[in-house]
Amino acid sequence: MKALSAMLRFQTFRRGDTAASVRAYINRAKVVATPPADLRESHLVTQRLIAGFPTYRVLSRTARTDSTVLYLYGGGYVSGIGPGHWSLISQLADAGMQVEVPIYGLAPRHNHHDAHRFLTAVYRRVVAENSGRPLYFVGDSAGGGLALILAQAAAELRLPKPDRLILISPWLDLSLSNPRIRRVERRDPWLSRITLDMAARAWAPNTMLTHSSVSPIYGDLSDLPPIDLHIGTHDLLYPDAVRFQELAAAAGSVVRLHTCPSGLHIYPLTPTPEGRAATRDIIESLQIA
Repeated sequence: MKALSAMLRFQTFRRGDTAASVRAYINRAKVVATPPADLRESHLVTQRLIAGFPTYRVLSRTARTDSTVLYLYGGGYVSGIGPGHWSLISQLADAGMQVEVPIYGLAPRHNHHDAHRFLTAVYRRVVAENSGRPLYFVGDSAGGGLALILAQAAAELRLPKPDRLILISPWLDLSLSNPRIRRVERRDPWLSRITLDMAARAWAPNTMLTHSSVSPIYGDLSDLPPIDLHIGTHDLLYPDAVRFQELAAAAGSVVRLHTCPSGLHIYPLTPTPEGRAATRDIIESLQIA
């Protein structure tokens, strides 16, 4: 993990040096998100449209399927699904889970209202098609925030809560107002505050960033399903993960916080020993849930 951090700093992968560069990045043409060819060859992959957006279902060709995962990927609401996401999805499928991967629209063309309508429709469809089977939400970064928002909305939507949430470096507070973030930002070679702030405003242009519809840390944290939250200590979002665990515990919900010393953003998706160990832990926790 330390080697990866050094490499990222050396190669200057961090975005956000100037507002102009971030704006150009957010407004760039988006790549059409499709599963990679090797995943299609090794797994059963089907596509369908729900509420006008594509969603993919990924299944193992050999393993028995006994549960369903709704996977919500991250990318700061401005970038689409990538190879690391598909790798984790394939491993979840190999472990006997049917994985539903909704491809929600990205900012600035789309916003959180579009995503909520789409993901609600996917949620309803998945519940209807998998009655009686365990249902888990797995989300990373921005997708982790979406996963929690969707779980919080279950009662209002009159849908059963997911049986468990797995949140990987979730973006829980788009306002980035936690004063402890500034100290962690100096150690994070990947994320920058200006990039996240501009992405948040593109995603929720007419909504207060402290509203629970975009920042679930301000929503109802009581009666949540069991949550496993994986995050690194060198992740800009780490302070909010700690705060979320404290607030959820005070509200009566159980959040198991898994921290990786010197771990970077979405470290379970990285090709590192720490990332592979976290992936194994995530899969095992779902298999015994």
